[in-house]
Amino acid sequence: MSVSGNSFASADRHSIDLDCCRVINLGSNTIDHNPDYRGTFRDGIVVRRCSGVVMTGLVLEGVRAGRPDAGAAISVSDSEAVTIAHCQ
Repeated sequence: MSVSGNSFASADRHSIDLDCCRVINLGSNTIDHNPDYRGTFRDGIVVRRCSGVVMTGLVLEGVRAGRPDAGAAISVSDSEAVTIAHCQ
């Protein structure tokens, strides 16, 4: 599956949550937070038990994940053949 050209915002847990997936291409998407968004959210990306995942050209702006108390902005566990490149 290929997902590109999208804007994700204000996810309660994670904007993208991949579990037991294979052959995934996430490219040129934005995950952002505007100051006028209200409520609790964390955003971010989780990849677990996956293989063949490419994440390139992603922009993660203002996500609340990426802190010790909220977890990583991009979290990868129990996965193989994962590429993270040219992300901001």
